[in-house]
Amino acid sequence: MLETLLYIVGIGFVGMYGLAPLLVYSQNRQPERFRLDPIPKESVLEETGARFHALAQQIEANGFGYIAASAFSMQQTTTHFMLFGNEEKKLYIMLTQISNPNVPTEVFTEITQLFDDDTVIDVLNASMDPAYPPSPRKVMFRFPEIQEVSELVAVTEKIIASYLSSKRAVTFPKGRELETIARLLNEEQDELIAKGYLKNEARDGMRGLTVKGAYIFTWKLLWPIKQIRQSRNRAFAQKILAEA
Repeated sequence: MLETLLYIVGIGFVGMYGLAPLLVYSQNRQPERFRLDPIPKESVLEETGARFHALAQQIEANGFGYIAASAFSMQQTTTHFMLFGNEEKKLYIMLTQISNPNVPTEVFTEITQLFDDDTVIDVLNASMDPAYPPSPRKVMFRFPEIQEVSELVAVTEKIIASYLSSKRAVTFPKGRELETIARLLNEEQDELIAKGYLKNEARDGMRGLTVKGAYIFTWKLLWPIKQIRQSRNRAFAQKILAEA
């Protein structure tokens, strides 16, 4: 009985860790280069749900003005977002909805500050950690338990004042905010290409994962690696917040 159980478990692990990455390798694609074209705010509101609408109102109520909206698609996944900013605080909030017919829709808030050395801090409440390796130019803190915009802003300001007090914040170039975000995304993409996670060549305007990238990307989303990563990253975020 035990031998049979171990056999079944072994087959399951082979499927998860050996075969699932090959499926991801064959299907996962992203744009050759990110280009974020503005779309009307009303169009995004038509494509998003009640949670997204409520958070947009919270963001504006907390002193962040609407700047622009955009969307992009990768396979069956569509991402809609709105960008808000507070020039006095030099903080920007991206409200994002990620939709895919095969998984529950995710809505999260991401607060960003750009510094004059072109480094970035991101504080967000997404439910999952990103699977790609972090950019050396970005420090990220994830607090999925904080859903109120005002509390997430307060936590962001507390961390910046303590953890990044030596840096000088700058605003995004006015009228070129989406272009700035696209530039940062493309520079992160270049880092992934250099590390061997993404293919250098593209086909039909789309870029795929390397075999190495597909395996590492998938493994980071599987048990128990996913839970270990989340626990470690949560501990780091809580430690920095406690010391702030």
